[in-house]
Amino acid sequence: MNDQEPSDDGEKSAFKAGDYWESRLSQHYTLQGVGDIGLPLSYNNWLYRVRASAFRHVLKHLQGNPGDWSIMDVGSGTGFYIEQWTQRRPRMLAGADITATAVRNLSGRFPNAVFMQIDIGSDLPETLQPGSLDVITAYDVLFHIVEKEPYARAMRNFSDLIRPGGYLIFSDNLVDDGRNHDTHQISRTEGDVRDLLRRNGFSIEKVVPMFVFMNDPVRSRSRIMRALFNRIYRLAARSETWGQVVGAALYPIEVAALRLLSRGPSTERWPDKSGQLS
Repeated sequence: MNDQEPSDDGEKSAFKAGDYWESRLSQHYTLQGVGDIGLPLSYNNWLYRVRASAFRHVLKHLQGNPGDWSIMDVGSGTGFYIEQWTQRRPRMLAGADITATAVRNLSGRFPNAVFMQIDIGSDLPETLQPGSLDVITAYDVLFHIVEKEPYARAMRNFSDLIRPGGYLIFSDNLVDDGRNHDTHQISRTEGDVRDLLRRNGFSIEKVVPMFVFMNDPVRSRSRIMRALFNRIYRLAARSETWGQVVGAALYPIEVAALRLLSRGPSTERWPDKSGQLS
């Protein structure tokens, strides 16, 4: 869910995530609505094909059989990652979203999964038992938690819910220094997030690139890289036809780059393992 919007200085924000996403998804309940709303649906479809490839790559690094896992996907939106997990037949699958729109639609589409409306950066319902989950996924969610304390609370909630030895898999737009902040999106420093993970009992297993050329290179200082992305963005945004053409041309290049690089200039996925707090 990366949108190119004017930046806004400072941590403080009047942004109300629930209201924003409820309005957005009620109008655009598509991969465009949960993805980059400034780009056509055709290009967003290709972006999600890249995400699916990255998802498969991450699973190869996890120990265990998904069929034995209890899984919760946070920020389920239109159900892209619910569908990815459904294909792997987990023992239990739950989805959580901040919007009633998503929960209502997903409950009808995936009758064998359980869905709940929650804000992961706030108090959780008592029905979610501590240590009851083997895996939590939170894709393209955490950089939309723009305030410091709710982000830290989300990490504490993850730690409480995942059993020791289980996995938290999340994507984030982290930078090396400073922060990029706009209305509903923030790039935190990698050092801060690594420290927060450790303080909540997670060991960092691996960091895997999710995008190289097709998404905003937030951590790159290369003017060439940024100019290339801006050109790609402008071309893809012209129309549905342009989005389809640009996405189809870049997809094989993007997937190849993801396999070759150990780190990326844009969104990355972090499979982290939960342990006992010392």
